[in-house]
Amino acid sequence: MMRYLMLMVALSMLLAACGRTPEGPVVVRVNERVITLEEFNREFSESLERNPEFRGTPEDRERLLQELITRELMIQEGMELGLDKRPAFRLTIRKYYEQSLIEKLIDLKLITMSAPVSDAEVAAQYKLMGLSCRVDIAEVAGPGEPGQESCERLGPEVWDRITAGTCGQCHASFGVYSDIVVSMGDIGPELADLIASLEPGDVGGPIELDGRYVIVRHRSRKEVPRPPIAQVRQQLAQKVKRQKQARQMDDWLAGLRGGARISIDRDVLKKGGRDE
Repeated sequence: MMRYLMLMVALSMLLAACGRTPEGPVVVRVNERVITLEEFNREFSESLERNPEFRGTPEDRERLLQELITRELMIQEGMELGLDKRPAFRLTIRKYYEQSLIEKLIDLKLITMSAPVSDAEVAAQYKLMGLSCRVDIAEVAGPGEPGQESCERLGPEVWDRITAGTCGQCHASFGVYSDIVVSMGDIGPELADLIASLEPGDVGGPIELDGRYVIVRHRSRKEVPRPPIAQVRQQLAQKVKRQKQARQMDDWLAGLRGGARISIDRDVLKKGGRDE
């Protein structure tokens, strides 16, 4: 699939390149299309990076050259048949372009994000690594409304109303998952922080996870074996760094939304975009 997409991208680039005067020495001409030495060297370098069997020998260079010629012939044939004019093709190109642009943007943002990790943060993550907890989790419709009696203090009686479906005014339940064993070092920081703040028997939340709000009842916890911290220090530091970068990314995206003009027509959305 990836080779197909790359072929399509090459075709779209060819459309933009048609009619231009080649810059630099020409390695090969395929009908009206030319491949310059710069293009060939770029393909050569990429082959060295992505293909471990490509060693850059004279035989490899010749095979690469023949592959480029074959690719050009196929591209030209596709254009002759008008495949590049079809809406499905243009949609494929647009989606690939947009996804590649997003990936490059995220890579750039991650490079610029400073996320230093302290010894205390590594130690805290190591402590979580040694804990296993049993919990019950209820997915609810929303965070609840402050001021309502059932939302002011979460406890066993509130949990019973939520799971029985009698707390629908503020916490309509989508589902309850009972007696789940979680390794505290393996879950996300939001859920880990919530569980760590609860004593066995306590109920806490709601917090938002993957677009859903959840309420947690802590049943029990126990310590589990873990390797010496020296063996996992680098791994834990990388995990903390990724968590920090994820929070910074969320803040950055929230800033983009806050500074954008976004208008949603809910009526059109309800109709599914179909004209009546």
